[in-house]
Amino acid sequence: YYFDNVTYSLYHAIDWVGTGWYKFVGPEGHRMADKPVGPKHCGSENSGWINGSHPTTPGSSTNVSVCFDCEEEDSPKECCFIKEATITNCGQYFVYFLQQVYGRYCATNDSLEQ
Repeated sequence: YYFDNVTYSLYHAIDWVGTGWYKFVGPEGHRMADKPVGPKHCGSENSGWINGSHPTTPGSSTNVSVCFDCEEEDSPKECCFIKEATITNCGQYFVYFLQQVYGRYCATNDSLEQ
């Protein structure tokens, strides 16, 4: 469902270049996860997923909240903190305007939630 790295990082992925536009590619997934993933996934203590939906019309954009799951006092907690993001439907793929975060945005190859 989502990419799990055996070592966790509280910081960003190696290909992260700061706040800006991103496209998910590779075996980890072609789009951002759109359901809870739990803490300590996607190579980070804080795992991000879209609390909303992807735009369905090519050329359209939508603003969404990205929840980050974490652990508090050794207990999993859903949506510990939120970052805002913009998703644009480019027809065959999506691009995401993502903010700097203390965690990682999770990718998936699962079918879209409707």
